[in-house]
Amino acid sequence: AAWLVATSPAFLFMLMWPMRDIPAAFWAALSVWLVLQAGTVTALFAGAAAAVGVLTRPNFVLIAGAMFGWLVLLALARQERTTSARRAAAFLLGVSPAAVITVLLNLRWFGRPLASGYGTTSELLHSDRVVTNVSRYGGWLVDTSPLLLVGVVAILLPLSVLWARPVWRLPMLFASIVASTLSVYLVYQP
Repeated sequence: AAWLVATSPAFLFMLMWPMRDIPAAFWAALSVWLVLQAGTVTALFAGAAAAVGVLTRPNFVLIAGAMFGWLVLLALARQERTTSARRAAAFLLGVSPAAVITVLLNLRWFGRPLASGYGTTSELLHSDRVVTNVSRYGGWLVDTSPLLLVGVVAILLPLSVLWARPVWRLPMLFASIVASTLSVYLVYQP
């Protein structure tokens, strides 16, 4: 995985100019790694890492939401629901301050909770851009990182050979994070 990142043209391009994508990717990786660990304290730290991700890049809130949703599903599916529910609550406790801070800053700086320095949500995001963006981003992915498609296939095929834990849990987490990340870019005006 490290080799794929280190040789990714998009990653290397973003290293040359100061952009928030690389730090946000770090916070995403750290929060996912922490959320996969057992224990309530690590779930709190996962939420805190996700909080820094939200403060780094506000649309990270969708990734944090995917992780929280995954923890809630685990709580509903497990025998030890109290422990799993505590983990979900700890994650939410860790990430919530960033969401509140982001809303307050946006209100102060731009006059609306969902506005940003890039424009309003309605200016930046619209569903009529999905077809164009799927074609554009899909083409770029195949042109620059065809090996990454192997990872996508691994997520979509919940094979017990690839996933040691119960089959649906990890692929569901990774697929929901990918879907939450893509959801913004598919409706974004580039």
